[in-house]
Amino acid sequence: MSDIDAVLAERGKTHGNFNINCKVSQQIKRNLREFTGWHKLDESKRESLDMIAHKIGRIIAGDPDFADHWVDIAGYAQLVANDLTNPPAGG
Repeated sequence: MSDIDAVLAERGKTHGNFNINCKVSQQIKRNLREFTGWHKLDESKRESLDMIAHKIGRIIAGDPDFADHWVDIAGYAQLVANDLTNPPAGG
């Protein structure tokens, strides 16, 4: 088994089936983009929502009790909250 195969096997334990993750994540992202509110978001908000969708896909496809998935979701939301209370320079 190659190093990358070993990493993928290990990640599979918590992240689940990649194809299921892709289906869930892409469906959420399609749904978000259907609404006009999506086009009102700046890049950081869009990217945060994309990443949150990805993490939700991991929860559904993999181990829902793996704390990192939930911490990552909170982290992406916090990044946006931080920008809203303290906008980045050159924004």
